[in-house]
Amino acid sequence: MAPAAAEYIVCSTGLTPEENTGAQGLVHELGMGWDDDLHVGVTHLLAKGVGSDKYKAAVAANIVVVKPDWLVECSRAGSIVPTAAHELGILEGLCICTTGLYMEDREMVEQLCDEHRAVYQTDLIFGTTSHLLAEQAGGAKYDAAIAHGIPVVTLQWMAACVEAKALVDEDNYRVLADDDVPLDDGPSTSMKLSDELTQCIALLRDEPCGDFLDGCVLWLPGFSQDLLLKMKWLVRFGMGTRYDAYNPSVTHIVADVLGNWRHYSDTNSSLEVVSPKWLIESCLAFECRPEAQFPVSAFVPIAPPPKVFRPPPVARPSPPPKATPPPVQKVDEAPKGLFTGILSLLLRTWPMEHKPASAVKTAIAAAGGRTREINTTDPRILNANDLKRIAFIVVCHGAVLPDGMLASLKDAMPHAKLVTELWVHCCLEEKRFYPRRAHALFSLASSATQSVFPNLPLQCFQSVVASISMYMDMERLVLATLLQLAGARVTPRLSQRNTHLLCSAPQGPKYEKAQKWRLRIVQADWLVTSMIHGRLMPVPEALPIKRRRDDATAVTPIKHAPSGNSPSGNTPSEDAPMDIGVTKDVGGNNALAQFDHFLGDESESLGFVAPRHKVSLAPPLKKQCSDPNFFDDTQAPLPNSEMVDYADPVSTRTFL
Repeated sequence: MAPAAAEYIVCSTGLTPEENTGAQGLVHELGMGWDDDLHVGVTHLLAKGVGSDKYKAAVAANIVVVKPDWLVECSRAGSIVPTAAHELGILEGLCICTTGLYMEDREMVEQLCDEHRAVYQTDLIFGTTSHLLAEQAGGAKYDAAIAHGIPVVTLQWMAACVEAKALVDEDNYRVLADDDVPLDDGPSTSMKLSDELTQCIALLRDEPCGDFLDGCVLWLPGFSQDLLLKMKWLVRFGMGTRYDAYNPSVTHIVADVLGNWRHYSDTNSSLEVVSPKWLIESCLAFECRPEAQFPVSAFVPIAPPPKVFRPPPVARPSPPPKATPPPVQKVDEAPKGLFTGILSLLLRTWPMEHKPASAVKTAIAAAGGRTREINTTDPRILNANDLKRIAFIVVCHGAVLPDGMLASLKDAMPHAKLVTELWVHCCLEEKRFYPRRAHALFSLASSATQSVFPNLPLQCFQSVVASISMYMDMERLVLATLLQLAGARVTPRLSQRNTHLLCSAPQGPKYEKAQKWRLRIVQADWLVTSMIHGRLMPVPEALPIKRRRDDATAVTPIKHAPSGNSPSGNTPSEDAPMDIGVTKDVGGNNALAQFDHFLGDESESLGFVAPRHKVSLAPPLKKQCSDPNFFDDTQAPLPNSEMVDYADPVSTRTFL
């Protein structure tokens, strides 16, 4: 049963005196109550836009916020009408201006303003503009906005508002100048440090270890287990030494403000106390950075106000009970995406008159990442700030690259990793960063002039319903991703509705069922070749049995042709099959050899067959040493210490 009109109490915010007078007249006409102050008894707040203090308090207290035309509609109907059609939009009433954004970002801002009832302005107008969107500090608009108290925020603020379906506080998204040091609290600082460590490890995973931290003995007090695990990876990368407890041989304390380290700094004047930023920047620069540039004070949180103890108040008669507002439910913060805080450069090719949508751009944005796009037919110049921030150069499907373009980009951004669009989709599918060497189709050579695959999806794959058998781990992930990108449907189980079975060997239950149902049985080579040519290639009559090269060489070595002393043409017949099998596998029977030039000098097979020779090694000799010594100097292992563990550079272990 709907409440009576007398139970409604209306308040207003942001209305002119004339509008307030008219609203009060309609309220009294309908039999409602009016109050100029917002309190727990107010049921409806009239507003023309979002953002005022009353609006934020009303939203926090779950008070209905409506536009003034709700009262007009109630007056026309002679009764209380639902408020759903008269509620404010997410950004309604805001006037948003931009500065320093790319064309595509400005178009996105204008589109979001139209969708959520905000006003997009090309010029900054004092008294009208409510927010300025920028990527970095600087410029006339930025200086004017700061001088007049207009909030300057990043694009992430607008995206957060749309995602939360409500106005989000601007403090976490403000654009600060270089000389402004944000003093965050502990949890937000820890979250930011975790993101920086994650991005640093992602950039350095494929790089060889350095020795720039050799001689540095580090102690890392006060960090959580997750942060400590990532920082240990960086210490090993620089070949430094880390101790779990303080001892006189420590040369550097990578300090957390909450750690117990200050008295050690007072007693040892030669001890260097630095922030975690020093470790990150040293690893990125492959040299030990000056410690004075990374003081711990940059991470000092705001001290809580001192507690003031007041005497208990004199007992007074308790007031009549008031209606208490419902408890405000805390909304759990959404987990951050894989590409959060990472800027990627997309190399695409599209006609000048029409720019198609990009699936990889949408996927990266959904994972919290930012992108910049370059049309290879009309490349534009990137600004210096982007050249420093870009972490990945992504060659999209169907890209045609001018000669020397990739090499030029690598020279301009030596820290950026050159990857393919397939690598991005595989990483997003598994929610982890894979090394580029994990699969041959994850990277291109700097001399490549086009992408491996054309624009996807392909029309010929729309009718393909495929299942995968006998492929494992990375091979299975790559094949499933390729099928989905090509437009095919992938099913975990095989049925008579399937049209194709991708099987690495003629064996297994799926293979037998596919033969019984007369399905098309193919291998990974067929899929890759079909995608490269843009059409379904002929299906082989029988699945070829491919002998692994490592098995062939491990069992029986290849017999060479007889020398001049032997009778010519009398090669033993039992040796011929082995020689022919290996030759065909390496030479002419490899369907992937036609795009070896895409993979560069370090090309390897697609991971479908591992072409590695088995090498028999003698068992290692067991050395007995009662007192092992890892170093020639005085850095001997102490209790509760961890010496440097030089990891195998081929290991794909990751902490991300």
